[in-house]
Amino acid sequence: MSSLLPTNTHVESEKPKPPKYGRLFAAHSSKLWWILSTLAAEVAFLLLSETLIIVDSSLGMAALGILTGGIAGLIGGMGQRLALRNKVPSAKGWVWATALGWTLKGATIYPLFNVLYSTSESIFGSRSDFSTGYLDELVIYAIVGLITGLEIGLGQWLVLRSLTGRAWIWPIVSALAYLLGFALSSALAHTIAPILAGAIHDFTILQISLAGGIAGIVTYISLANYLAWANE
Repeated sequence: MSSLLPTNTHVESEKPKPPKYGRLFAAHSSKLWWILSTLAAEVAFLLLSETLIIVDSSLGMAALGILTGGIAGLIGGMGQRLALRNKVPSAKGWVWATALGWTLKGATIYPLFNVLYSTSESIFGSRSDFSTGYLDELVIYAIVGLITGLEIGLGQWLVLRSLTGRAWIWPIVSALAYLLGFALSSALAHTIAPILAGAIHDFTILQISLAGGIAGIVTYISLANYLAWANE
């Protein structure tokens, strides 16, 4: 009877399970939803702002930014929530948290641009065309991206803090992701614009579209890796 017993009674320890959110964006549809919704939010913010200025020129810049920021944030938040729905179903309130972050962005972005451009003009001199490619504009967009990402990240932190123990770092990650997105968009836009000079009628749309797309790519990579790290 004893010969029938296994000679090796050692039980192998279970392999460590992968991080809970490690494959957050494994599905291509999730990636697509995230990137397109981030891009759509940026473009919507710009187009809504331009439209409302035409419709009601008496609307103050702060009110304009808050209104358009809130709407753009809802658009971006709903798309991002669709990307999160299967892998992070507990991320309730993501839409409203993202909209809150975008509202903060809307309230500060126009005064921020004014201060940065005024500072730039005092240092480099005034110019009438900002679409010809200057290092100072790249720096301006990098700073705006940094502040934008920080504000959006702070809104989303309200949701992430209930999911992970390291949620405090997400606003920093988001800020750096948007900084990269806005800086690269400025450089790429100035590279592409001369090539498509006859086809481009609105340089700002090109730049913001690139910013939204790049920020979408960088933030989905960042969030997937951040959640995997935060849940180790």
